[in-house]
Amino acid sequence: MIKNQIISKLKFIKPVILNILFLVSFILLLTCTRNKNITSSENLPPEPSWPKQEWLLIGLESEEIKSIGIHPTKPNIILAGTYFNFSAQKPAKLFRSEDYGVTWDTLAVDETYGYQDFIFNPDNPDIVYAVGGVRLLQSNNIGKSWVDITGSIRTNWETFTSCMAFNPMNSNEVYAGTCGFFGGELYKSFNMGKTWECITKNITNTSITDIVVDPRIPDILYFSMDMDGDVWKSENSGRSWKQTALRGTGVMTHDLLIDLSKPNILYAALSRTEYYGDKIDFGIMKTMDGGKTWKHFNNGLPDHFQAFHIVKNYRNGDLFTVTSFGNNGEIYKMKNTSGRWEKFGINSVSTNFYYCPLSFSPNFRYLYFGCKGVYVIQL
Repeated sequence: MIKNQIISKLKFIKPVILNILFLVSFILLLTCTRNKNITSSENLPPEPSWPKQEWLLIGLESEEIKSIGIHPTKPNIILAGTYFNFSAQKPAKLFRSEDYGVTWDTLAVDETYGYQDFIFNPDNPDIVYAVGGVRLLQSNNIGKSWVDITGSIRTNWETFTSCMAFNPMNSNEVYAGTCGFFGGELYKSFNMGKTWECITKNITNTSITDIVVDPRIPDILYFSMDMDGDVWKSENSGRSWKQTALRGTGVMTHDLLIDLSKPNILYAALSRTEYYGDKIDFGIMKTMDGGKTWKHFNNGLPDHFQAFHIVKNYRNGDLFTVTSFGNNGEIYKMKNTSGRWEKFGINSVSTNFYYCPLSFSPNFRYLYFGCKGVYVIQL
């Protein structure tokens, strides 16, 4: 009798399982079909085999590279921008490569503050934004052509667009910051940049250097500042703000990194130096509680430096930072388990106060670096 009951139940369960498997398969097939134009690697040129442990110059050696943007699903397409060298009267330029950086096309020449960064739309990365200078640019064809979407964002000869970030769960919501000698603001758009509204009107001396959004709770976002180096936090999508414990540093916070796997962990890249006998002991700072407390994160770094960028390899958890002191600087790596920074690369590359971006390939196999030209290294 028990055997008959088991057989009866199995007859009932089997079609249910089959229906579930069919439904899951259908959803996966539908998802793949919808994303075929984004995720397919068909017609991509073969990926070069760049050297390990050694930086290789791959192009634009006469240019001062300020930013590097790599398409998230078409890594052969790379964008690069320079800054406006006022002293040498060299205009800012925008470049595009379709073969992993082997050859480059010049897209634009613009006498602005330069191209600070490239931001790809998380839902459709063929839509990309170029941040920097007095204009905010948008391209719907991965950089082949551009339109100005600055709109009501206030810029002038000394106030320029400096950073940008998407709500990772709603690409209609996007933030853009401005920076300048006399301040800047943070702006928000609810329609992918068609219109903008200022969301930092009640904060004085605002000059935005970077923005990051919590990938799990996008109502939480942070921005960093020039001048006094403050890091601010909002828990309601920018309707109100409060200072984190990192404030009044006296030096610029150049860069923010929010850990996508543990968003309560953030890193801030500042200066660590000495001016006229006054030691500024910040450098790279880390918080593990969403900004309530911060601690120094400089083990292995020199006594005097400016930290400009900090990035994480999500394939293995390693961190990288680029530092500069005058025209001398290094790229450092902290292995996931070491707790100590070490110089990275068997050959040195020069860093500069005005330009030195780091950018991973989408699979985190390669790290690109911009200085006098574009360099790459296999990780």
